[in-house]
Amino acid sequence: MSDELRVALEIGPKGKKVVAWAPDWPGLSRGAKTADLALERLVTYVPRYIRVATLAGMDETFSTDVVPNVVDEYIGTGSTDYWGISFGYSEIDRAPMSDAALEHDLTLMQAAWAYFDQMRTQVSDELRKGPRGGGRDRDDLVRHVIGAEYDMAWKVGIPALETGAWRDDANLRAYRESYVAAIRQYHAEGKMGRKWPLHFLIRHTALHPRSHLGNGRSRSDTHLRVVAGLRACRMGGHGGLRLQDGVSPPRSPPARRPATTSDPDTRNPDATARRSFRRSGCCCPARYARCRRRLRPPR
Repeated sequence: MSDELRVALEIGPKGKKVVAWAPDWPGLSRGAKTADLALERLVTYVPRYIRVATLAGMDETFSTDVVPNVVDEYIGTGSTDYWGISFGYSEIDRAPMSDAALEHDLTLMQAAWAYFDQMRTQVSDELRKGPRGGGRDRDDLVRHVIGAEYDMAWKVGIPALETGAWRDDANLRAYRESYVAAIRQYHAEGKMGRKWPLHFLIRHTALHPRSHLGNGRSRSDTHLRVVAGLRACRMGGHGGLRLQDGVSPPRSPPARRPATTSDPDTRNPDATARRSFRRSGCCCPARYARCRRRLRPPR
């Protein structure tokens, strides 16, 4: 018999994307173009979350055979429509949290960190590139994930580590322990993480490393399945780490044809600026105009 999974639906203001997330399991979230498809994706994603639940010691209470029960439905933000990830606060996020609920969520957040750390030690330094030669290598991807944690920890007064200090496991462990302690302190004082409710802060922190992990399904002790590369963050699926035969050999980018008079870059000076912007790694659509002005060739 299937167990019930409480689900909240966050709908983008323009209705382009809908995100289904589980209030009781931080980091368990999927997005799609419709509510039905988001719920379907969330249910199919549940078995992957068992690794986090196991590291948290909650595998006995976490069921992979579930039926979603929508308990909340609300309008999100513009980022919901753009990224397909939950960026809005629901009534569940704003509701007071008990001490037991806080510890439950913090345990799962730390388990998400532990799972990400396990996976990043099992992949090669160079990750397989995309069909056009793009994508991050392992250290770049890890730096991105931890850099996002800095932004979230700042909301509870925890400053970022010095540049490169995250490479020392002891430094990273101490930093995350300070982050967790700060959340407990804010909860005891009844404070929010600046404008973020603590429940939203925890589930958002747990989501990010999870969204960069692919399905690292083990085939044997030494052969793990991993595909790497930067996928778009949309639909709740960031570029992630996945293992394949223990290594992920780099793929050479396709050869570029030489520029001619019919080349789009030659016909349109702004084409070079747009292409350079896409390669720059900027992920904020609001900065597009400024990036174009900065990269546009002088007239």
